[in-house]
Amino acid sequence: MIVGGDNQFAPALGRLPDLLQVVVRSVADRRPEEGVTVSWSVVAGSGASLDQTSSVTSAAGFTAVGASLGAGLGEYLIRAAVISQGDAFVEFTANAVLPPLLTVVPAAATAGDAIDIEGSNFSPTPRHNTVLFSGIPGRVLASQTGRLTVEVPPCLPSRSVEVEVRLGESRSDPRSMSVTGTQMAPALAVGADTLLSGSDGFLCFAFGGDGPQASYLAVVQSSSQVGAARFDMRLLGLVGAPVTMAAGSHTEARPIGAVPAAPDGPGLAQAEWEHFVRRVEAEAVATTPVVPPAPAPASSTHTPVVGERRDFDVLGTGGTFTQVTGEVRLVSQQAAFYVDASVLPDVPNSFLERLAMWFDEPTFPLITESYGDVSDLDGNGKVIILLTPVVNRLTPRGADGFAAGFFFGLDLLVDAENGNQGEIFYLLVPDPTGQFSDPHSVSELERILPAILAHEFQHMIHFNERVLKRGADRADAVWLSEALAHTAEDVVAEHFMAQGDSDSAQLFGAENYGRAALYLDAPSQWSLIVSAGLVSLEERGAGWLFVRYLEERFGGDSLLRALTQTTLTGTENVTAAAGSTWPSLLADWGAAVGVEGQPAERRAMVRSELQYPVLDLVEALRTVRVTFPLVPLSRGGADFVTSDRLWSSSSAYFLIQPATTGLGLAVLGSGGVPPSEEAAFQLKIVRLF
Repeated sequence: MIVGGDNQFAPALGRLPDLLQVVVRSVADRRPEEGVTVSWSVVAGSGASLDQTSSVTSAAGFTAVGASLGAGLGEYLIRAAVISQGDAFVEFTANAVLPPLLTVVPAAATAGDAIDIEGSNFSPTPRHNTVLFSGIPGRVLASQTGRLTVEVPPCLPSRSVEVEVRLGESRSDPRSMSVTGTQMAPALAVGADTLLSGSDGFLCFAFGGDGPQASYLAVVQSSSQVGAARFDMRLLGLVGAPVTMAAGSHTEARPIGAVPAAPDGPGLAQAEWEHFVRRVEAEAVATTPVVPPAPAPASSTHTPVVGERRDFDVLGTGGTFTQVTGEVRLVSQQAAFYVDASVLPDVPNSFLERLAMWFDEPTFPLITESYGDVSDLDGNGKVIILLTPVVNRLTPRGADGFAAGFFFGLDLLVDAENGNQGEIFYLLVPDPTGQFSDPHSVSELERILPAILAHEFQHMIHFNERVLKRGADRADAVWLSEALAHTAEDVVAEHFMAQGDSDSAQLFGAENYGRAALYLDAPSQWSLIVSAGLVSLEERGAGWLFVRYLEERFGGDSLLRALTQTTLTGTENVTAAAGSTWPSLLADWGAAVGVEGQPAERRAMVRSELQYPVLDLVEALRTVRVTFPLVPLSRGGADFVTSDRLWSSSSAYFLIQPATTGLGLAVLGSGGVPPSEEAAFQLKIVRLF
């Protein structure tokens, strides 16, 4: 599918300004396909050239090429096809045009007026022409090759502007015009908000003369639901009264600042391993007929007893399996703890008893109450927890973090090869001397594994509710699956916090706060729905923040159950559970995150939908950061233009303090022209003061 670069214009023999961008996804489960070769060819138009005729998709299913047009004017078609499937293709349209010439514009106009401008080489198709007023696009109402009827942007303040006509990268010389602004009263009361989208025609907002203390939160978002797509964005501000752009503004990238340390714990290595497991699991769900397990007759139910042994096939690096023999060392109320026979003497009973205490109460009852039922495929009435050095060996020595444990859905597919036919968690073993990988002491694992068990238990329940009970033929989107599992850690943390046990709450909640802080350091650099095929720590932080917001706003456990107990996937799952559209949910959540960093008295002024009703994010993040990590860029006292690149479903934050003469604010796309439909840009404005 096309995610960027369609319908471009350039001069004859000119280079197209944007790359031609596609994402390749599986028909079976809609997941991105890595390593697919895409062929590129010009199928109409003479003399066009491509940077390359084939390319290979990334882990996110993304690939792109650049192109230049030929000497002939008119339309060109460029095809991208999956090389092994000739019928799987898309086609891009590009146009070679003469530069437009602008000869006559009115000397003066009022913002919102329809005016006629004259010249030559305009396109007879209105949407092909872009008319800019000092960079802010007007709406082309009608077009002929020598005349355009244009609505002057209603957000312009009173000032002199330069009018310019563009066909893509082909542009006219500018002409001056005086504009009288129409909106000089405050547009929003303190605490009020508004949302503008590309479907409104203008991503353009007028700030009145609100006084020197007025401030607004502006959140620019791509509401695209296609993971891995990325879109150039410019935020342009024009103040009232003549101000020279060259002297008063500049283009800059959003500063990311120093990269903060990862949260203390399993970190990136656990995220990478879990991503691999979920991918293998998803492929199995898409290709293996699901046979719902029949309930085991009571007479055949056998509870494991201490000393029993059985063999397990344990998933390892690269998808290989290692057969290990496990022996039952402890049977608790909800779990049977097996230890790899090769390390039996090295795992103390006190360590297993500690894990059993955390899992039996409160993790098991809290997670089942919040999300749904756990299956009992093997009829033993217990969840098996196997500790084996195979898990230790998943992580190379000196890696960033470590894989601590996992659940694997193949164990619950009756006909899956190498499945162990039961509800099983795999955990690493204490290894204080570093025999199998980097050292891990008993005390370290007692601190880390309780949250891992809560997280993986949600995955186990999710698999049962989605695949076994409802027969889903594909796994949920990995970003949402991981976000839900992280909220399971949160469920247990909140339980302990309500009891006043902050130390225990930290065991389950601290890494969520750390990942959220990583995301908030540079939110425009990370996609809520995954930017690069791997749910990074930052994207996990975004996912947790988002699902936590949905949980608080739309019904707590009932919302968590709705997201878990369904066959819907990703954004479709979220919008069905919340009963709202994706752009609206994304806008409200994005604003709520930005508002959280404001002083309490300002947060109290906005409507409840733009707040976290329960979570005090500022206080929560004090456990990992001294100051709130999200700091919007401050703009508004003079003309400005700020550039960024937004991933699908990502946000950029600005604090707008308008000049007393008014300010027109506009969101633009690549090259300073209106955003593409694929970008699905939207602008959320919240009056803070």
